[in-house]
Amino acid sequence: MVNVTNLVKYIDIDKWQHLNDARYQWQGKLPLSEFPRLLEMSDTQHITDNTEIYLEMEIYQSGDIIIWQLATQGNLWQTCQRCLEPVATKLNYNNQLILLKHERHLGLIEQDSDYLLLDEIVENHKLYLLPIIEDELLMLLPMSPKHEHCDMLVSSTSEIIDISEENPFAMLAKLKTQ
Repeated sequence: MVNVTNLVKYIDIDKWQHLNDARYQWQGKLPLSEFPRLLEMSDTQHITDNTEIYLEMEIYQSGDIIIWQLATQGNLWQTCQRCLEPVATKLNYNNQLILLKHERHLGLIEQDSDYLLLDEIVENHKLYLLPIIEDELLMLLPMSPKHEHCDMLVSSTSEIIDISEENPFAMLAKLKTQ
């Protein structure tokens, strides 16, 4: 297993443009603290310094496209929106991203492939890895986290009062009969 200090922060795209066999591989565990936006979405009571996400990735160039194989495993503790208790959300991801230099290269990939244009994600000719990984993990999160089988929290009950409102057109009907 590779240590977190060996994970490069970015790939210099200019250097990769001239290499047909450019390749970067990494596997290891990253602390959740490396992903600040994920951390914001978590139930912080269950986050420790040991909370980690296992990551395997391989990035390589094939002609005019860059292929990024990414697999992750881990859990993110969130608050169940039904019972307000902690619920573990799986961060298990296994997908291939295609990074295209130009939109005209769309014909080089299969129609249903996930792709990103390098112009949209590269800063100063550098492809920063952690923000893209974090983006992919954020897309795994449910809009409303909840346990599979959970009852909604009801803190108090009160009598339901039935207020029957008068039909607003009843007054018009009365005026019509006068």
